[in-house]
Amino acid sequence: MGAEAGPTSTTPGSSNFVGELSLGSPRFSRLWARHDVNTCEGTLKRIDHPQVGGLWLNRERLGVSGATGQTLVILHPAPGTDSADRPALLASVTRT
Repeated sequence: MGAEAGPTSTTPGSSNFVGELSLGSPRFSRLWARHDVNTCEGTLKRIDHPQVGGLWLNRERLGVSGATGQTLVILHPAPGTDSADRPALLASVTRT
């Protein structure tokens, strides 16, 4: 199961999982019905690239206006980090 679940989740099996938890726990059922969760605006994600090694990237998800269900995902390194130098290294590797 993914790191996200909600009324519009497309994660396979998440609806069944939430249903099982709701049936097994009255407290979970009450909390789930409230939907008072905080939005996760961004998260840190590690990607192991075969040519430049490990990259720690900030992941941002943005909804696309007028395109229901569409999301733009942006991965970017934090400035001044080792991961910030790797995209340039990758660009030089792909040019040769």
